[in-house]
Amino acid sequence: MPTKPSRILVTGGTGYLGAHIVDLLLERGIVVVVTARSESKANDFAERRSRFKDLLEVIVTGDLTAVGAFDDLAKDVDVIIHCASPLPNEPLSGSALSKIIIEPAIAGTLSILQAARKNPTLKRLILTSSVAAVLSIASPVRSPDGDHFTAEDWNPITYEEGMKTDNPLVAYRAGKKYAELEAWAAVHLKSEHLRLLELDPSYPRHTNYTQQTTPPNDRTFDLTVFCPPLIFGPWVHPLGQSGLASSNDSIRQFRNIVRGDYHTSVLPNVLASLWVDVRDVALAHVEAALRLNSSEHPSISNGRYVICSPEKFNFHLVGDIMREEFPEWAEEVLPPKEETPPFKNITLDGTPATRDLGVTYRSFRECVIDLVRQLRAEVLREAEANKS
Repeated sequence: MPTKPSRILVTGGTGYLGAHIVDLLLERGIVVVVTARSESKANDFAERRSRFKDLLEVIVTGDLTAVGAFDDLAKDVDVIIHCASPLPNEPLSGSALSKIIIEPAIAGTLSILQAARKNPTLKRLILTSSVAAVLSIASPVRSPDGDHFTAEDWNPITYEEGMKTDNPLVAYRAGKKYAELEAWAAVHLKSEHLRLLELDPSYPRHTNYTQQTTPPNDRTFDLTVFCPPLIFGPWVHPLGQSGLASSNDSIRQFRNIVRGDYHTSVLPNVLASLWVDVRDVALAHVEAALRLNSSEHPSISNGRYVICSPEKFNFHLVGDIMREEFPEWAEEVLPPKEETPPFKNITLDGTPATRDLGVTYRSFRECVIDLVRQLRAEVLREAEANKS
């Protein structure tokens, strides 16, 4: 098996996490095929990386959940990194959630699996799952000593619960869990993955979604999965015409703080204090793509990783860091300083990513400084644009 891939497909490569992954791959001299949803976004993304024009292929795609959507894109690639997944910003309800969040997440993964099966050169499929597939953040802490989770844990949510909810985040958890389970089941690795699917009679496996995605016994590729919690840090992808409004929910919370939305109220609370820097998540994906020799890196081959900083976070800490690092303007946008509320006693074991992939987690202070500085500049730019 080659020690370094020469060509990699990154789905969602023009997004928040994907763009960081793409940049790291390009810097290592690897040809990267990237999917984009519009011509304008594709052009913007490519223009910002013009020095890598001989390595970067940005392809405008249609419905990535359709059968065969990735077949041509995945030809002749050594690795597929699938990090595209829907999470709408606006409140939705009932059937809309299943059609916009759950079904696309599962169907997109099945489409990737189908393409992987057809590609004899593929060595590894890397899937970006989520801590949402590992645990239910909204659940009460089970132990007086706190709850500790590892990559062996699974969120107990059922498919039916996800389909019936009117909460997009609950639907997202179901979509992530069952999309990941489909990937594990497809590579025939662990009986418990199939068991988790079979124990849920509400899940329509082999009826609505399956499109002959199960690889044959002589499959050539393995699977690596990452399950991060909330992802923070600076962005390198194009924001588009809507600017910061199009960023993900975690970044918008920072945006709201930086532009002073909470100046006359209080900083928001969080359900859990679990987080990771986007640059660390991207590095983990890239290292998994580069370390293809399964005899030298057995834990990466068919490995599942919870990638999470050992530090706890909340937005009160964000305010404290802003006051210390940006005193010339922070008090203009922050509410009065309050006592930091206690953290929910939940921990995730992110140490295997350090052991196997060399990921050294950035500090929360570094993450906040880099993101807030970038947000401040963008907020001021948007304010000036609105004046003219």
